[in-house]
Amino acid sequence: MNRRAFLDVAAQQLAAVAVAPSVIRVPRRVTSSAPVDRYARLARHAPVVTRFDAFSALSVGNGAFAFTVDATGLQTFAEEYRELPLATQAEWGWHSFPNPAGYRLENALVPYDAHGRPVSYASAQDSAAGKWLRENPHRLSLARIGFLLVRSDGSPAKSSDLTDVRQRLDLWSGKIESTFTLDGGVVRVVTTAHPERDLIAVQVQSDHLDPARLSIRVAFPYGGATHTGDPADWSHPERHRTEIAASDRRSVTWHRTLDADEYWARASWTSGASFRQTAPHEFLIEPSKDSTGIECVFAFSPRQDHEPLPSVASTESASAA
Repeated sequence: MNRRAFLDVAAQQLAAVAVAPSVIRVPRRVTSSAPVDRYARLARHAPVVTRFDAFSALSVGNGAFAFTVDATGLQTFAEEYRELPLATQAEWGWHSFPNPAGYRLENALVPYDAHGRPVSYASAQDSAAGKWLRENPHRLSLARIGFLLVRSDGSPAKSSDLTDVRQRLDLWSGKIESTFTLDGGVVRVVTTAHPERDLIAVQVQSDHLDPARLSIRVAFPYGGATHTGDPADWSHPERHRTEIAASDRRSVTWHRTLDADEYWARASWTSGASFRQTAPHEFLIEPSKDSTGIECVFAFSPRQDHEPLPSVASTESASAA
């Protein structure tokens, strides 16, 4: 076929399409008056965890604050979650190491020839100035909140000692529901974040909560320079301070100081539980003996906050709403 004949055939085909638009069929839109069952759709996709897995950590939060947990519903076995660190973080939670040398960006600049004129780039990353500038400021983990679990023989419980593990993130209400068994005793945990405040609510239920075997441990770390890993440094307790600014039978306020940075943390718990300090940066909230449940709220803020803490129930309601 010569070029002219080819062009004639092509023109005829285009004309056929132009006069016969039915050759291009557009699917007819199907409409239905039946409403979408949104609850069922979300329930169908709720994440479920049935074992301790470093790549299966779940989180609750509000877009500016996040609390990541293991299969217990808290940050109990954080050392097993290096890939997805069990951290408590807020948008305002940053920390910088001291800068006694006063490093500035210009201290890490290196001049390069660019077509006969010098142009400086911050490429001295291995210099003292470059190292400090690369590491600061860095994200801060505000606290680690986990269970202190003890077996019936008095030994510390390991994750492998927990059986019948099941955890589900309810996307409809924004809460994590966790269940596990330790030495025959079933423990149920509900973890919820407040939609507007940087706080979490924790509800723990069991047939028998023995404070010697199941309590809630709160620990505060120093800031770490890790860019994408665990932001907490537990090896330098002397570099930061945790002061109890106020406390009573059902609440405590901590003032945290890390070099030139500071923030505040608060906790409240149900009546009958007790509170005590076990180390310079570690504390225990213990349920009352022979109780079957304990509820706690943990809040964080960059400045001292005197607004009353919400209850666990109101936090769960706000999250669901």
